[in-house]
Amino acid sequence: MIVIYNAGAGSNGAPERIYTKYSDTLGATWNIPYNSSSWPNGTQLSTAPSGVWHGFPSISGNSSIVKVVWMDNRATPGGNYTCQSSGVTGQCGVWNVYTRSSADGATNWSAELGMIEATPYRDYSSSAGFDHPYGDYSEVVNDGAGNFFSCWGEGESKLGNGDVYFAKF
Repeated sequence: MIVIYNAGAGSNGAPERIYTKYSDTLGATWNIPYNSSSWPNGTQLSTAPSGVWHGFPSISGNSSIVKVVWMDNRATPGGNYTCQSSGVTGQCGVWNVYTRSSADGATNWSAELGMIEATPYRDYSSSAGFDHPYGDYSEVVNDGAGNFFSCWGEGESKLGNGDVYFAKF
């Protein structure tokens, strides 16, 4: 069993990162056991610099590969947790969707790739990306034949226009 999640390093409002961990015992034990003094108890998956906000991870796998996606604002880091609930366009920095893969979901992760789709909410005048992780979710599935599909939301602000997008990768 492989999990992917976003978490901050504490309750102080620090930017959340993307972590992964696995269990070969159906969750009875984990490669990184829970320890309240060393939260978030996982292996960082993103290589974005410190201070970048991450969120909305999802994962899917088949017998030969595991793929994950998440969003982060490394293009223009900034904002804070409250920007997620604001209606101010651009207050959260510029976001993109990234993906990595691994044969076993635990080691040898591929380089990060951006999932760039031409959408009305992307800011191509500066760093390509979108202004708000609209909808607060993402999903990855596979068809068992080696094709992976993802959907996610992009928008200009929580209160503004936004839509859901889809990619095969």
